[in-house]
Amino acid sequence: MTRFSPALVAALLIGFSGCDNFESAPATTADASPIVHQVSVGGSDIDSDGDGRPDDANFSASIREFADGTVRGNHIDVVTPDNPGEGNFIIRGRADCLRVVGNTAYWSGTVDGGPYEGRRFLSAAKDLGRSQRDPADQISFTYLLAATSTTTCESNVNLQFFDQIHGQVTIR
Repeated sequence: MTRFSPALVAALLIGFSGCDNFESAPATTADASPIVHQVSVGGSDIDSDGDGRPDDANFSASIREFADGTVRGNHIDVVTPDNPGEGNFIIRGRADCLRVVGNTAYWSGTVDGGPYEGRRFLSAAKDLGRSQRDPADQISFTYLLAATSTTTCESNVNLQFFDQIHGQVTIR
């Protein structure tokens, strides 16, 4: 079981609270760019071994694509390393690419802080329903790429998906 210190939980809540502060298109003009896709992911992380319990820490994303092609949003993945003595680390980035194919969304962007600042990332999620009777939604790992990588959400990379046991994925 992953334990969180109150300070870590507070830091995550404060850090994620800014995810709705998008630099959105102008709302005062008649030709403001409407949202064409929106992805929201939140909750505990993956269940990679199928035991019904999340085995990582936290995964969150809130991303919007506008009609003019602009993409804005945030991605946060709190990762628990394989070595328990190392402690958690956070991959936090700004999305600049979003591709929605049916009930699956792929996004990429640039890490904007911490030890991986400046590197590119790629991630994805599947919305498999909103009812408890539906299968669990699924998320991928956050893949860290080189800062100079040309791989984006449009690159058709085959990502592996895992059940997100305690969380919700919404793709519109």
